[in-house]
Amino acid sequence: MRKLPKMTHKLIRETTVIVPTYNHSRYLDRCLRSILSQKNYQDFEIICVNDGSKDQSASVLARYESELTILTNSENRGLPFSINRAILESTGRFIIRVDSDDYVSENFLHILTMTLKSNSKIDAAACDYEIVGEVNSNRIVDCIAEPIACGIMFRRDSLFDVGLYDEGFRLHEDKELMSRFQNKYKVTRVPIPLYRYRMHSSNITKNLEDSELYLKKLSEKKEASVETGKQGT
Repeated sequence: MRKLPKMTHKLIRETTVIVPTYNHSRYLDRCLRSILSQKNYQDFEIICVNDGSKDQSASVLARYESELTILTNSENRGLPFSINRAILESTGRFIIRVDSDDYVSENFLHILTMTLKSNSKIDAAACDYEIVGEVNSNRIVDCIAEPIACGIMFRRDSLFDVGLYDEGFRLHEDKELMSRFQNKYKVTRVPIPLYRYRMHSSNITKNLEDSELYLKKLSEKKEASVETGKQGT
């Protein structure tokens, strides 16, 4: 379990939206505009982590500095480090990640927060998504059958309880997190495509060699966890 950070004097919001970005300046503006254009729900903060981008991301973020919190890594530290950094800075009791090359519908936050607020037994809520971009555009996908890293709203306490992201996973950090999260908690599906998932040639998940390496690492971690559990019984 990771300890909850102490709240500071900063304005506390109900929901925190985390946007990690690395060299996605061409998509970042649309991502941020889609979050800032939410209808029927405004009790949220946006924390964007510029993970050592070498493109124009800093310039794009500068245009929004009055509307979000910007954290900057001096060098590329990877997704799990950046997301954890944002979580530790967050104030929301609900936390959700939106990747900077994606965007969301105008009712994205309203529907997901209402899902969690309406039933205290729901630990996390994930929405269906629509694929946009170069391939398979406009395909609607069941978020449980084909899960992605984003569009999942967690209760803050549950996320800290499982220990946040493992910073040793530069790829498949979401699979590693969910393997721990779903051992204790349940993710509930919201069957509405509120998330727009962009498929393009530079998607990090297309690096097959590195992908296989981290999938093997995840498998080994799961096996070690099972073995430890057997020894403890």
